[in-house]
Amino acid sequence: MTTDPYVAKLREVGLRITPQRLAILAVLDGNTSHPSALEVFNQVAKDYPAIALATVYNTLDALSKKGMLRELPITKDKINYDPDTSEHDHAYCAMCGRIFDIVTTDECAVRAPQSGVMEGANLISVRKIYYIECKDCREKKGRRGKALDKAFRSSND
Repeated sequence: MTTDPYVAKLREVGLRITPQRLAILAVLDGNTSHPSALEVFNQVAKDYPAIALATVYNTLDALSKKGMLRELPITKDKINYDPDTSEHDHAYCAMCGRIFDIVTTDECAVRAPQSGVMEGANLISVRKIYYIECKDCREKKGRRGKALDKAFRSSND
């Protein structure tokens, strides 16, 4: 994979070009799994075993501040990152931890609340996170539930 587009992106936002930053951008490019810093670190460390976790955190922070990533504070103990900076919402499966993109339509657009607090304010961004039990987890739970019911019935016969 060529790093030329990554070099251009870093130059465009005024960040120094380093092998570590290029490797982090390569991991994030097209990544729809919304990785955490630790997940990015684990991927980058395969090619750069000497990279420090702090370097990954600092780079993700710098990329976020420059608008190249969206931080997703889904849970209180970790931040996930989305390289897709277009306007969209997210769904978080509370069972398996996967994060899904949700494309919003004009009908779903959020209007600024009409209250005194908003008077004179400038709405910068609205981010919605839906906490769900995804289809896969529901299906697994359904199979487990049926197996448990069957086992329970046979043990009580």
